[in-house]
Amino acid sequence: AQPDSVQANAHTYARTHAAGAAGSNTTTRGRAGAIPNATFHALKIAAGATVTLRLALALGQAVIALKGHALVALGWGTGVVTFIIATWLASDELFRRIEIGLLLSSFVALLVFAIALRQRLRSGAVPDQGSVIEATAPLD
Repeated sequence: AQPDSVQANAHTYARTHAAGAAGSNTTTRGRAGAIPNATFHALKIAAGATVTLRLALALGQAVIALKGHALVALGWGTGVVTFIIATWLASDELFRRIEIGLLLSSFVALLVFAIALRQRLRSGAVPDQGSVIEATAPLD
């Protein structure tokens, strides 16, 4: 009896994932308590935006430590503009537009910070004690 149930579970799993790949709103697992594909997709976008934003924050602080305050302002500014454009054009669903806007704006800010950090390092910028403290001090 056990091989039949394993085979049945394998078929259910394959059908569920094939339907999800085809774009239906089924679940990621063919069992009770499964996560709907739409929710799973939203979680992937949110996780990507979170990781990208954290990396952008870290690179932004590194650019500040190299006295690139204006470049950091430029990076966050391009991120805000990207967020506005992406949420305006991305989708008909409100939450999906916001998710896509957060992901794209975080990525654009990360890209600007990476370019700025590379430019500052190539120009020979060296952090001093004051700039490192400024970059790492908590905002009060």
